[in-house]
Amino acid sequence: MSDVYEPKVKYVPSEPKPRQSGFLRGCLLLGCAAMFLCCFSAFGLGAGVAALGATVDANEQKAVKNERLVISSDEVNLVVENYVGKVKISGSRSAEDIQVTLELKATGMTEDRARTRLDSIRYEVERDGDTYRVWAREDEDTGFWDKIGNSSVDMTITVPEELNITVTSNVGEIDINNVIIRDKLDVTTEVGGVKFSGQIGPEGDHSITTNVGAVKVRVTRDSSFRLDAKSNVGDVNADLDLNNEQNSQEVVSRQVSGDYGNDPEATLTIISDVGEIEIRD
Repeated sequence: MSDVYEPKVKYVPSEPKPRQSGFLRGCLLLGCAAMFLCCFSAFGLGAGVAALGATVDANEQKAVKNERLVISSDEVNLVVENYVGKVKISGSRSAEDIQVTLELKATGMTEDRARTRLDSIRYEVERDGDTYRVWAREDEDTGFWDKIGNSSVDMTITVPEELNITVTSNVGEIDINNVIIRDKLDVTTEVGGVKFSGQIGPEGDHSITTNVGAVKVRVTRDSSFRLDAKSNVGDVNADLDLNNEQNSQEVVSRQVSGDYGNDPEATLTIISDVGEIEIRD
């Protein structure tokens, strides 16, 4: 009987390695796909928004309106109300009436929608006794798709040098220059900087208030008022020779008060929730 060869080391089949769970593998693949899609979507969304913005801006429609208000007496009270847009009021010694230029602008997804939105802007230039009123607002009855885009009205108003001024604006810069305020300066804006140059006092209560925006005031040296300027978030620089000057500062807020001129009877209050205040002569 022949010998049977037996290897010294027997072959023992190794135990099969556990196969990776199909569920786990699927989750990993799904996670990678989700990350890819998120990155792609973010890029695509950003590109889409930019493209939409470019399209909307390219469809801008404009209209310019010129109006004139005849002045009936020496007393001039100008009242301006604007929803969105710049307001510029300039005093002129030679002005015998009030000249108003309104630049209406609107954008939309198409030229027709931009035109529809332009037509939704309402404005009025009117006189009621000694009050001269200029206002603009947008009709809120337009459809959803017509709201994609924006609209605004830029106002340029030339007035007699001496008058009273009230301005209210939601969004936009306000620039008032070369005027003599008799009894009342009242400027209020939600978002936008305010610039003023002219004479204030010796009588009346005057105020400039903005929620977000810097305020820059330059007064003539024949002005006279009791100043109270405060910024809740921002600096207050009063480059004036003030009597009875008081300064206070708390973390990010600053307040300056004092008398400008001799025995002032007028008051000037300047308040900015967020924004720097600068006043000088």
